[in-house]
Amino acid sequence: MGKKREKQWKVPVTPAERRLALILDRHGYSYKQAHPIKVKRCVYYADFYFPDAFMVIEVDGRHHGEEWKKRRDDHRSRCIRGHGLVVRRLWNREVYCPGKRLKDLLDEIDQRILSVRDRQLVDFTFVTEID
Repeated sequence: MGKKREKQWKVPVTPAERRLALILDRHGYSYKQAHPIKVKRCVYYADFYFPDAFMVIEVDGRHHGEEWKKRRDDHRSRCIRGHGLVVRRLWNREVYCPGKRLKDLLDEIDQRILSVRDRQLVDFTFVTEID
């Protein structure tokens, strides 16, 4: 993948991702968008990667409800979890109409960051940038 294409991946791709980025920024979270995660010979781009929480958040539109897409998303999540990362998925509507699910997710990010810091695993990194 060329530098020009990589640069395009650095910004939120969907309006729902842009909105979630604003919410996360407002809460002061440190995260990376479209972060590459290498699994064997595949590279997955996580919508949001939280290095301090070893967590990935994926924002899914309604097309992710199709059966073939669900299977692909499940496989992708299993591969990412295999690297010790927690994977959480949000539907677009949960970003636009924030409720208990989004609040619970933000609370989980806080808890995981504290847990990782308490165990002093901050310097342990599962994911590396791909040049």
